[in-house]
Parts: sequence; C-alpha cells; structure tokens
Amino acid sequence: PIIDDYSIKETLRDETIGSTTNSTTISVYAEDDWDISHWLKANIGLRYVLYSLSDHTAHSLEPRASVRFLPTDQLALKLSYARMSQGFHMLTSGNIVMPSDIWVPVTKRLPLMHSDQVAAGAGYEFVKGLTLEVEGYYKWMHNLAEYRDGASFLTTTGDWQDVAGHTARRCCLKKKQERPQGG
Repeated sequence: PIIDDYSIKETLRDETIGSTTNSTTISVYAEDDWDISHWLKANIGLRYVLYSLSDHTAHSLEPRASVRFLPTDQLALKLSYARMSQGFHMLTSGNIVMPSDIWVPVTKRLPLMHSDQVAAGAGYEFVKGLTLEVEGYYKWMHNLAEYRDGASFLTTTGDWQDVAGHTARRCCLKKKQERPQGG
C-alpha cells in the first residue's frame, strides 16, 4: 500500500472584486494494487481532503478504483471510477468581450465543486509493438458556479454569492495507436 499526504497554503487575491482569501488544503491519499490473478488486476484508493478558508471549512472523501481484465494475451479491458473536488470556483461571465473570469472560494452558501468520472477502454495488440486503444469517459460535475443569465461582476450589485449552482455532464471518446519504432 502507498500512503501520501500534502498540505498547501495559498492566498487568493482577486483585484476584480477586491477580495483576498487565505486558504489551506490538507489531504491524505492511500491506495493499494491487487493482483487478483494473472488476468485480473485492481487498484483501489481513497483520498480525504480538507479545505480551510478564511471563514469556512469544507471536506471531501474521494474514492478511486480501476480494474484491468485480460481475457486473452492480446486484449485488455479497463474500467475506472474517480471522484474529485475543488475548493475554488472559476466564475465566468460570457456576455462581455473582455476577460471576466474570477476565482471565488467555497463558502457556506456555495459548496465544494465535485465531479464523478467513469471511464472504460479496450486495447488490442495486433503484433508485438502495434497496439490500438480506444477509451471513453463520462463525467458528472456538481455545484458549478455560474452567474444568472445576463449577470456579470460588472452588473451584480449584491453579493457575488448570488449565483446558481448546477450540474453538467461531459463525455469523450479517444483512440491511440502505437507503432513499432522505425516502422
């Protein structure tokens, strides 16, 4: 098993809205590789993260898991899941021409942004050194911060926290082909 930890202290200064936020992020991650058999392997991990901001503390438990199945010597099938979180939101306004992105911290009213992602893939080795891999993923993102329609930091007269959180979904498919050196 592998256990890792880290701590980050940073200060976020946003001149656009005139705010300064001090934050500390502390996390602990543990994982283990399991060789269940010669054709089935798994990696399971768990991360705990604590976000301490100027006036608020938030935390998240983030499981991760991946499995590799080898039905034949040439074919590999993979499946994975991961949960991730973030203590700062990028608040973007798309209704003006100049750049208007600002970073805002998690607050009591604006919870941690987090995502869940599942991925699956297959790889086939045609001959030694010639492999084709296809992978796809689906991602759910929760508690994303965004301005209400038509609003921006220039037109908002109240608290910047008067934003709407929403859920978004993304998916993607990619392929990778490897050829032998010099081939």
